Amino acid sequence: MQFSMRAMTSNRKIWLVGKIIVSMLLLLVFLQSLFLNGIRPYQSYKDFESTNIFSPETSVPVSEMSVSQTFISEGNLLNNLSVYLAAGSDQNVLITLSDSQGKVLKELEFRTADYSQNAWNTIGFSCDGLKRGQAYTISFSGENILNFLVINTAGSSGIFQNCFDASGEMDGSLAIGFQFTYTYLTLGSIFEIFIKVFSALILWLLLSYTVFHIETMWIAFKQAEKKAGLPYAAFFAVIVAMLFNPLASARNQMTKFSRVIGTGVVSGVDVSKRVSNFYVWYLLFGLAFVGFYLLFNALHHVKKGEEAEKAQRFLDHFIVLANCGLLIKCINYFQENTQTKEAFHLSEYVMLLIVGMAAAYIFFHLDRCISVEKFCKLCFIGACLSYPLNVIIATEWDSGRILLGILFILEIGIVLFVKLGGGRLFSRSGVDSLLQTGVFVLSFAPLMTSVYIELIHVLNQWGIFVAHPAKYYKVACLLGFVIWILAAAIFNKKKIRLPQWKQIVFPLLVLGFACLANQIPLSQVYPVSETNNSHIFEEANAGILINDFLNFGVIPNVEHYGGHMMMAVWEGILYGIVNRDFAGAFVSPYSPLFDVFLCVLFYYLVKYVWNENIALFAALLFPFYASWNYYGLGMLICLAAMAYIKKPTYPKAILVWAAFIWCAFYRLDLGTAFGLALIISMAIYCIVKRDVTVAKQLSITLIGWAIGGTCLWCILCIAKQVNPISRLLEFLMVNFSNQNWAYAEIGDPSLASFSWFYVIIPFLMVVSLIYVLFSKELRKRIGPEKWLMLMIFGWSYFINIPRGLVRHSLFEMATKFMTWCGYLFLAMTVSFYKKNPKLFLPSFLVLILCGTLFVSDANFSESPMLETAVAKPSSIVESWNPGRFDEKGENTYWEQLKADGQIVQRVQFTEGLQQYADKYKVIEFLLEDDETFVDFTNKTLLYCMLGRECPVYISQSPLQLSGEFMQEKFVEEIEGIPIVLMPAELEDNYSIAMDGITNAYKYYKISEYIYQNYQPLYKYGADYSIWCLPEKYTEYREKLTDYLADTEYVSSLLDSEGLIFDNLELSAEEGTSVVAYTQADPMIMELQTLIDLSPFMNLEMVVNVAYETDNDGTMKLYYTTVAGENYQEEKSETVAVSGEGVASFTVPVTEYTRIRLDLPDQATVKIRSLSVGGADDFISYGYDGPVRSVDENGTVSYSYVSSNHNHTLKDLPRIWAEGDVKKSSENSVLQKMVKQNDVYLFEADSINRANGNYLKISATYNGNDTGGLFEADDESIDGIVTLGTYEDDGQFKPKYRYIVTFKEGYHDYMIRCSADYYWYLGDVNAVQIEANEQLSDVTLYLLEGD
Repeated sequence: MQFSMRAMTSNRKIWLVGKIIVSMLLLLVFLQSLFLNGIRPYQSYKDFESTNIFSPETSVPVSEMSVSQTFISEGNLLNNLSVYLAAGSDQNVLITLSDSQGKVLKELEFRTADYSQNAWNTIGFSCDGLKRGQAYTISFSGENILNFLVINTAGSSGIFQNCFDASGEMDGSLAIGFQFTYTYLTLGSIFEIFIKVFSALILWLLLSYTVFHIETMWIAFKQAEKKAGLPYAAFFAVIVAMLFNPLASARNQMTKFSRVIGTGVVSGVDVSKRVSNFYVWYLLFGLAFVGFYLLFNALHHVKKGEEAEKAQRFLDHFIVLANCGLLIKCINYFQENTQTKEAFHLSEYVMLLIVGMAAAYIFFHLDRCISVEKFCKLCFIGACLSYPLNVIIATEWDSGRILLGILFILEIGIVLFVKLGGGRLFSRSGVDSLLQTGVFVLSFAPLMTSVYIELIHVLNQWGIFVAHPAKYYKVACLLGFVIWILAAAIFNKKKIRLPQWKQIVFPLLVLGFACLANQIPLSQVYPVSETNNSHIFEEANAGILINDFLNFGVIPNVEHYGGHMMMAVWEGILYGIVNRDFAGAFVSPYSPLFDVFLCVLFYYLVKYVWNENIALFAALLFPFYASWNYYGLGMLICLAAMAYIKKPTYPKAILVWAAFIWCAFYRLDLGTAFGLALIISMAIYCIVKRDVTVAKQLSITLIGWAIGGTCLWCILCIAKQVNPISRLLEFLMVNFSNQNWAYAEIGDPSLASFSWFYVIIPFLMVVSLIYVLFSKELRKRIGPEKWLMLMIFGWSYFINIPRGLVRHSLFEMATKFMTWCGYLFLAMTVSFYKKNPKLFLPSFLVLILCGTLFVSDANFSESPMLETAVAKPSSIVESWNPGRFDEKGENTYWEQLKADGQIVQRVQFTEGLQQYADKYKVIEFLLEDDETFVDFTNKTLLYCMLGRECPVYISQSPLQLSGEFMQEKFVEEIEGIPIVLMPAELEDNYSIAMDGITNAYKYYKISEYIYQNYQPLYKYGADYSIWCLPEKYTEYREKLTDYLADTEYVSSLLDSEGLIFDNLELSAEEGTSVVAYTQADPMIMELQTLIDLSPFMNLEMVVNVAYETDNDGTMKLYYTTVAGENYQEEKSETVAVSGEGVASFTVPVTEYTRIRLDLPDQATVKIRSLSVGGADDFISYGYDGPVRSVDENGTVSYSYVSSNHNHTLKDLPRIWAEGDVKKSSENSVLQKMVKQNDVYLFEADSINRANGNYLKISATYNGNDTGGLFEADDESIDGIVTLGTYEDDGQFKPKYRYIVTFKEGYHDYMIRCSADYYWYLGDVNAVQIEANEQLSDVTLYLLEGD
């Protein structure tokens, strides 16, 4: 027995020692992981470079054997030293760096022969441990006189102070330069380190507690009938695992070489360490998971009080949301964590803090001191205070680290305050009033901060300058504090209570942080993203409506249609009015206001599906926006419908339809999908519930809205002299235009994403919607409101399906159109089916991640709203105060604005966009102030940029047109407008064709009208052409004659002082300049000093050099476009020269343009003319092809420029002939063509072209009937139908052509041959048909148009 007791005691001691060892190992792993690379990942840095630049006129050589220069260090690291070495003796030089006390910090010896003479040289001289702002001395001493070192006698400046040699202080400073780095820890980084260490210690204590109580916890785990704590174990185990990065460079460095060589070894990577690291990582996660599982299972089964149970229930829900956030962290973990900088995500720390606060309430038995309700209010007061305190305290926001530190201190302080004696205080009556008014008043803090920021921006636009925004913000905060105290006193005196405070506070917080997350700066460059000028086409949808309303009083939708209805239009109009900026409003800077609204709607969605506590944190911490923004507005309809059926009344019924109408006006596709879903869902609701009252109220109010809307429409149309019926038809036709936009295919069926979006998700949606519609148990359990919301989302998905099948399909990878609200509906259905709201966000996230994986290899990288709410305002608020590196006494940005009286231009355009618009300034030159132009190139945003009114109903001209009726209305609207913007050669953003179909053919009635009523006038390079009314042609040509005239500079070559001639001699001879070669690479530099570039600024300039050379060679012109740029091959043009000729070069001109002309080697060149002009010129018919060329054998060929006169029709001619609703193939025959030498001829002079014409082809293709294609109509071939001129000598000159698909069998084919301007010139008299295989029974007719 005695032995047994000793053995047991010994075992206990061994167990205890083992537990201590495990605990210490865990602590070591935690701390080592936190500081694997020391504090470097937490440091910030700034590089400085200072060089004492001199000129030959202000320099003298050093005349002694030693020289010293004092300087002020700009950093704590000296990285490099640069020294100008002139010609001098070869010797060893000792460089010595010492501090102000004479202590030597670093010495280095170098030999001058190892470096370049008469040049700046970088010497690898580095030293750490310096102090920023302190004085140091660098000395040079040599064996002889240091005459290769240079003294800048212009004086000392910047960091350079006194310079002295053996004879004493010198006049000037040494020609040297320094590269410094200043490394520092910000306050935010200190907070981050502290919070990480604190959190790691808490995790270590929890695991250590589990280790020391492993036996009792294991017994409790086995005895528990229902295991608990799994979500907690996953959450904390992942956090522990994330501390240890197995791919950290410091853990994988090759330190031992065993003479086995591989690519990893060559890169310094030890793969054996990598393998062991991952094993350690997985083991660490597994052990932590088991430990936390046992711990939280035990804690969960501890008996708690009622208030503590409330906190536990909240925590059980919140931990699910926290795990969703952690899952995203796991996905991006290795991508974000690098050796030099640790990833920081504010949302992760906030989630950890919330879990910690709730756990502290339970663990420290705070329920004995304060109720959950009051504790919650107290925590929210601290959270709301943290943001304004961050604004006041932080001069550097540091990605939210300071905000986190403030929040952490406040919340931990709250726990300590409550635990250490606050319990008695919270039982007093006045404290509750203080808490409820405090949480209510302070919930306005984020919103008011956002409003304040925008207010000072708007005041600037009105000439009111707020020089000290930070000071007035403090005053506003003080005022808020006073309001809080006064409100608390009133509430306490009148015994006012707000039991439903969360219904006000939570939406306010979401609204406030959403505003901050979408804060726009004082000035911003637009477009924010720029790809191939696509915004010129797409952004016209809103831009035209905004611009023409503000500048011309044009009513949106009545006089202009936007492809996205009023999306971004209301916001743009509001911006223009508030900021007095009508010119910049068309880019709609306030469009993020819509995103703010969507964030609030998401809060309400989660509130109804889950609960309001989680809804707040989900809106702030869950990255929902990208999967919600396109359809989220539909939630407004759901909210109105749910409020209505809760208590049906006529006013609420009116609001239901108001929500639908507002959504439809904001974006028609969304309003239609959710509006029809609402009608269907309400009908089902009325049938199931047999509720006649609801049906009656909704029907009557809908009729009322319809009558009122019709009257308003008619009044507005009549007031604007618009036919209301005709305009309504235009509106309907432009919206119901699927055939106009549809692709031939919807994506690649071989991709897994195809099945996901077109099979799996739709099938799941069908099954889920059937379950929702027919499950009585579900309907009863979730209640009528949630059931109605679920139905609306379900039906909306199916009503929206055409959007993903017409144009925005997988062919465009437009996944948001295909999924619509499908993921959301499925996630809601899962949570309702499983009777567990906690499954909603995890299900939603899993579906989002699956969709992301199917579409892209990239990780899911959306950010929660809270992080954006810190990132967006940070740079704005930081500008209120002096920066870390600003000079003392230097004005802040806002002080300088007031001093200068500067009203900032809030909307600025990218250089590319401005240059693009400048190409069209000839339009301004031609038109009077009250005139405008017609756009036939889909560059409709140019109306806004040029300040002209759009003359047509549509906002994308002509691509939004659908059908003949709209073309006819378009023609009516443009009648009498003097000029038309037409394509030239460049095919960008549908300027010539869309999806391979030319605009001229697709919109044949418009093109035919233009061809018959306008004529070509002018062309700007390959970009565009201008056609004008015939009666304006002479006037415009006279205007353009001077505008297009080249400027001659040859006579100024000899007189220009700015030119630099290298390796050549220049002389004059009979009005020409003679350039004589002297040595290799003759060139004329700085030609921009000779040429006036101002007329071509942001445009292209053509330099023409008329020459005569006595030796063949090349001329090469170099140019620059950005500041400080050197000449390079990528920005040059080369022309071969021989004998006499003209060399032309095209130069894009910017404010930084410099020009160099290289001439032929070993040649004397006479420059007879040096002229410059624009890339534009007069044009006539045929300017856009086809281009005739003759090869060396004399063979003539014709090539087509882009899609001009080269129309791809494929099956359209057969469909037009056999399926035309107007039966145009039966139109009157004007001529039957006669075949001659493989060409079909007709009499061109006798054709009536007024209403257009058709070319009808009847032909048979017999096919091959091979390869399994043995049916009578299952084969086809492509042929080319070319119209041109057949001349008397038997030559056929093509003018335009059509690519046509001929189908097997006998078929008719109809081609609208009048939709090309060559048709109206009167010389097209023949048709040629070419095909790879034989066509038979070919007959051609010319028919009347219609």
